[in-house]
Amino acid sequence: MRKLNTIGLCLLSVLLVGIRELKSQEVEKPKAWKLKGYLKELVYLQLDKGFVHAYPTNLLHQRLNFSWKAGTHFNTAAELRNRLYWGDEVRLTPGFSAFLNNTNEQVTASVHWMETGNAVLHTNVERLWMEYANTRWNIRLGRQRINWAMASIWNPNDIFNTYNFIDFDYEERPGIDAIRIRYFIKELSYAEAAFSIGKTNDKNVAGIRYFFNTKGFDGQVNAGYYRGCYTAGLAWAGSIKAFGFKGEIQHLSKHELDNSQTNIAIEWDYMHKIMGYWALSFLWNSNGIKQPVKDWEAINLSLSPRNPMPTALNLFLNANKKITPLFNASLSVVFAPITNILILMPTLSYNITNALDVNLVGQSFFAETHSEFSAISHRSFLRLRWSY
Repeated sequence: MRKLNTIGLCLLSVLLVGIRELKSQEVEKPKAWKLKGYLKELVYLQLDKGFVHAYPTNLLHQRLNFSWKAGTHFNTAAELRNRLYWGDEVRLTPGFSAFLNNTNEQVTASVHWMETGNAVLHTNVERLWMEYANTRWNIRLGRQRINWAMASIWNPNDIFNTYNFIDFDYEERPGIDAIRIRYFIKELSYAEAAFSIGKTNDKNVAGIRYFFNTKGFDGQVNAGYYRGCYTAGLAWAGSIKAFGFKGEIQHLSKHELDNSQTNIAIEWDYMHKIMGYWALSFLWNSNGIKQPVKDWEAINLSLSPRNPMPTALNLFLNANKKITPLFNASLSVVFAPITNILILMPTLSYNITNALDVNLVGQSFFAETHSEFSAISHRSFLRLRWSY
């Protein structure tokens, strides 16, 4: 463990020196390119339901985001994500390194620099794309984020990149190897097509959508093909008086062992000067679990368009309050009333400087198993983030 700590400190030192040198060059001679990113230290504990046993893990997480404007109409970007894990989660999870890969990426662009019984050092190319843009057309090719979401928590329309709200440490969200073509019909209206060709037919994802604005509401309709099944949906986002109102509906056809499926997400939010920000979300997954489970292992929290949540009926409540200009507190609650599953996620955030933040995050999981409602497990996270 001491050796791993030394490796982490050496890696941190090299990164800081390299970033400082690049930044100094940028100040001396402005260029058409930008380099930014962050360095994060995340320490977390996995605790059993009785808070008796604690299993610590450490994550040193560094990201480099490079972008270059190569003329009037051409842009490109490359982003790298470097992660050094060490501790009990690596030791106790068989095949831990496999969980670091993004299943949406068809081209392998990652390296496992080191993998031992309790440590993994992994680098992945998170973004690598080229883009042509003018007043009417925007064409992007490569590893990118294709965002068809309009709601904040559950996004049935987002067939290319499903967002997992439990993974709070992944702000950029996953990307996909694809081509995206967008044509602007007018200022607030465009048509878009996107294609991601997989190694096999059941990995292909393709879709078209039309985005528009009417009477103060954004709206969209889409149709496509998702990993062996056909799909279509619609979404909206706007406000009714002081309340934000968003929704997404997506239908997926029958595929092999999966029945046809409809996912519906509806969301309201409200901002109050004294009470802060409040949001309430509802999700219906027609193929979701509709009864209490006997075994928690049956709950699959690896979210996807086929599995936006493993349970049929789901509610999400978030309360977010700025205590001082630099100190923020929030609480998120997920509840599946049919299956009696509850997830609590409190967060405290403090802005030390413009570039330095600290977060304390908790996650507690409860469920009804064998006719008894009780805690399953708890996790606590302490994160320090320096942005540059």
